[in-house]
Amino acid sequence: MWLRNKNSLVLSVILSIALVLSACGNPSEKSSGSVPVPSPQQTATKEPVTRIYKDDTGKEVEIPTHPRKVVASYYVGHLLSLGVKPVGTASQFFLDSSYLKDKLAGIEPIGDNGSYNIEKILSLAPDLIIVNEFVKPEEVEKLSKVAPTVTIKYAGNDMFVHLNKLADILGKSAEAKQWVDQYQAKAAKIKSQLTANGKQAETATVLQFMNKQVFAYFENISITIYQTLGFKVPQKVKDMNPDNKTGFAKVSMEVVPDYAADRMFVIKPYDTLTDALYKDVLESTLWKSLPAALNKHVYILDNKWNGNDPISMDAQLDDIVKLLLN
Repeated sequence: MWLRNKNSLVLSVILSIALVLSACGNPSEKSSGSVPVPSPQQTATKEPVTRIYKDDTGKEVEIPTHPRKVVASYYVGHLLSLGVKPVGTASQFFLDSSYLKDKLAGIEPIGDNGSYNIEKILSLAPDLIIVNEFVKPEEVEKLSKVAPTVTIKYAGNDMFVHLNKLADILGKSAEAKQWVDQYQAKAAKIKSQLTANGKQAETATVLQFMNKQVFAYFENISITIYQTLGFKVPQKVKDMNPDNKTGFAKVSMEVVPDYAADRMFVIKPYDTLTDALYKDVLESTLWKSLPAALNKHVYILDNKWNGNDPISMDAQLDDIVKLLLN
């Protein structure tokens, strides 16, 4: 009897010890409710270094996913507004007449269309070159040997189209949206001021003197005047550009009155060869008889108004306030 009870006691002690050891021997199960066990790390998918971009000529070009050193033959103002400083751009932007001149520190001039300095571009070691359709195919071919070269069509597209295309290429879509939002808010404020002063419903003609000729600018060139501020295009000017595919058309001095408007914006010539024509037109009896001239609604603009990039257009809004509201 005693032996049986002794054996039972020993067995109970052994079972108790076994239970304690079982509980202490697997601490991970005890703590699994509060400390998650890390799952095996998945291999991160690497972003491709390059991608294929189809440019406005239909050509597929392998470009860097994130370009770091860009040469832009024309769209330097667009790139700067996106926070991208190109390493090189056309020499024309370094002229005194450009709104961009003071923003080009650290950017190298590379020559102009038809005379790009290939050696200079090579020395800049770009990983991407951006041109417009006015660069000749043979020159594009030369540039393509330096770095991937894409063409963004200028004619027939406005600044906003250019900006969004460039933002896509450079991975800067968020920056493009931010700039457009800020610009539109500023423009809306100025537009309301013009409306309050009875100016927004008026017609406007924009004339450019260059290369010993006179040109009328259309809506997709004079964006600030027409699209942003809402001045109306005279019907005669509209008739010159029915499909809105071109940016300007030549007009002769004799028919300038046919394109008269409530407001006449005249861009001065940047070449001395056109100075004589410019003076002849503005001093002529024909010009002085225009309603805009009689009402002192002729505004002489310098060549900075040829800029259709975001930075120039933003500055033009400031200038238009000085011209029309002050």
